[in-house]
Amino acid sequence: MQETGNLIATALIVGMLFALTTPSCTSDPFIVEPIDTMNMDTTMTPDTSALCSPDSIYFRKDVLPIVLSSCGMGLCHDSETKNGGIEITSYGTLIASGIVEPFDPEGSRMYIRMAGMTAPLVMPPSPRGPISDTNILVIRRWIEQGALNLDCPDDTTCTIDTPVSFTSIVFPVIDKYCKGCHSGNNPWGGIFLRDYEEIKVMADNGRLVEVISHDFGVPPMPKDQDRLLQCDIDKIRMWVEEGAPNN
Repeated sequence: MQETGNLIATALIVGMLFALTTPSCTSDPFIVEPIDTMNMDTTMTPDTSALCSPDSIYFRKDVLPIVLSSCGMGLCHDSETKNGGIEITSYGTLIASGIVEPFDPEGSRMYIRMAGMTAPLVMPPSPRGPISDTNILVIRRWIEQGALNLDCPDDTTCTIDTPVSFTSIVFPVIDKYCKGCHSGNNPWGGIFLRDYEEIKVMADNGRLVEVISHDFGVPPMPKDQDRLLQCDIDKIRMWVEEGAPNN
């Protein structure tokens, strides 16, 4: 009995020593240093443009306006007509159509038809006008980058350099959002917006600014798309106020 008692006492002593020398999870937590926010200006508007990479193609901002104005309109590949069983009104419907092969523009039916590589099966077909080389390049780069559904916040800042350039500011917006519907032999509403002369007509009569501003009583443009960014609207308005020069 005395030997058993000695063994128990020894075990107790060893256990106490082990407890005293072993780190405890509750007594030694990871230490997280608090962030000092005293000197941070939390009232500044974030520069969201820094979140968008100039080397990336974003579906909502760069690709969707092109396919909606050139392919996803009524009687073509909209949600009701679905010409050829293909709907092109969103990222999901475009990918589900099977006409895009990520990383492979030449293997993508959408690209090779837009680029005129399968004549006479060119998209959009006559009487619609062809897609501009600039927009075709956007589609190509998007596919090369994997045809991803990337997005980034809209830039809410607005800097307008005057005089506003038709070539570098006004025409790229109209080319992306409007020209697809307003070109070819049967433009929407009988209105052409293919070049400077045709765009100036709409600028001089006031209709261009009215429709993109969604003024009451006029059809909102671009058709079946979100309203343009306010900064783009302001730039076009200022260009018109400057006399709509071909600069």
